[in-house]
Amino acid sequence: MQSEREQRFNTNRAVVAAAGCEGGRSIPFSSNLHRSPRSPRVLHTAHRAWADRLDLPSFSVSRSPFMAQPSTTYKFELNLTDLDRGVYETVKQTIARHPSETEERMAVRLLAYALWYNEHLSFGRGLSDVDEPALWEKSLDDRVLHWIEVGQPDADRLTWCSRRTERTSLLAYGSLRVWEGKVIPAIKNLKNVNIAAVPQEILEVLAKDMPRVIKWDVMISEGTVFVTDDRGQHEVQLQWLQGERG
Repeated sequence: MQSEREQRFNTNRAVVAAAGCEGGRSIPFSSNLHRSPRSPRVLHTAHRAWADRLDLPSFSVSRSPFMAQPSTTYKFELNLTDLDRGVYETVKQTIARHPSETEERMAVRLLAYALWYNEHLSFGRGLSDVDEPALWEKSLDDRVLHWIEVGQPDADRLTWCSRRTERTSLLAYGSLRVWEGKVIPAIKNLKNVNIAAVPQEILEVLAKDMPRVIKWDVMISEGTVFVTDDRGQHEVQLQWLQGERG
């Protein structure tokens, strides 16, 4: 015995067959509409108009849970007093945090921005594009003058970076004992690579529950970075593993 849905489908099919055409144009109708192996999106597009007119079931298209998540946007307001380099600037930036980026990594990117700030320094796409750094400084003719990495890249990555720029800097963080013992000896002959380690305890405090609008007052004096945010002042004593800030 036919269901109500099947009866309605057969009735509508008969109507179309009897009509034959409309306005001199033949009316396409697929007997395989409900059996087509094609996607609901394709069927919905192809038969939407006739489904509305003939009271056929419509197809809904849902968003896949596996689609890439968008980046989160943050506002960064930096009041910089760099006594070591004679740089005094107030800067506002919009930065994107990749879905897989931790708060600690983002905080290290902000530290790097303050540490090496100049008007041509900008944030790279980083995790979104392995061919770009966390930050970089480019010349007016698009040459890379300064390539800045964060985290624990391997020796091959640092060598690759050093060949694409005049100067490469790295702010390393996390548990560094094993990484330092393996990577530092392997890249010691790269004269344009400078590496500093960020103390983990201070980094965890800086990175915890970062607001969408980040306001930092940063003073750099004799190599020590003092960061003041809405929770107070934090002293960041960098440990240079190779080279210097420059």
